[in-house]
Amino acid sequence: MLTMTAYNGILKDIKNTYNNTKNEAPPAERMEKMDINIKNKQKALVLSSDELIPGTLYSLTLRAPDIAPLTLPGQLVHIAVGGEDSAFSLRRPFSVAYTDGDVLCVRYNVVGEGTRWLSGVRAGDVLDLLGPVGNGWDVSGTDKILLCGGGTGIYSLLGASKRLGARAKALLGFRSSPLVNSTGDFERFGSAVSVITDDGTSGRKGFVTELLENEIKNGGWDRVFICGPHNMMKNAAETAMKAGLTVYVSLEEHMGCGIGACMACVCKMVRGDGGEEYRRVCVDGPVFNASEVIW
Repeated sequence: MLTMTAYNGILKDIKNTYNNTKNEAPPAERMEKMDINIKNKQKALVLSSDELIPGTLYSLTLRAPDIAPLTLPGQLVHIAVGGEDSAFSLRRPFSVAYTDGDVLCVRYNVVGEGTRWLSGVRAGDVLDLLGPVGNGWDVSGTDKILLCGGGTGIYSLLGASKRLGARAKALLGFRSSPLVNSTGDFERFGSAVSVITDDGTSGRKGFVTELLENEIKNGGWDRVFICGPHNMMKNAAETAMKAGLTVYVSLEEHMGCGIGACMACVCKMVRGDGGEEYRRVCVDGPVFNASEVIW
């Protein structure tokens, strides 16, 4: 577990490195770990904060001209919560749902005090952002791609849909129909959508892996992008890889510093020589080739 003493040391190094506020350089070992996948740190203007599901699910739109144009689908931003005198030392990581020029959208569930504070921001407020961070979805080329998402994992896939349009189809799973959201955004971006819920209240009962199996049987797909709960991603990835498709997954881990220095978000992977290694979700991911993930 990352201690506050260790985290504060990392914060000092980050401050030295990015803000040039001190003459003393950070330790070489930490500098080596700080992949420069972090493009900018800036104050972003809140344009809107809307409830998609009252009290639970929010859509936050920010003007971030130094970050939004550089952000690729699936990358992360880290938002400082709590205001200027915040007691929260750690930033909160969020997948960028999509960008439009100098504007970016983040969608999130309220799951703790940090996101509860964030749900209270209003248009005209200013937030401190760090990003874009990590590796995103590869939307280049002409491949036809299935976007397989569950729960809040669907938001990482929205940006891919915006870039891919009709070359993608979104397969979305939710627990129940009152939780179904954002389907209109996928359709607005030109991607077809299929929805399934655990309890069948959306009209079809089951898991999103069933939708994936049906699409694979129908054929015509080259790759699969998956984001959602751990077991869903594992099962979906195994299903698609058995069918010979190239599969990428966006992993989620608790993050500390958010820039790769603290090693709090590591996950076990297969090396090229068949051995095992740990990689950092924040900067080496969050998107990985599923064939490399040790579940």
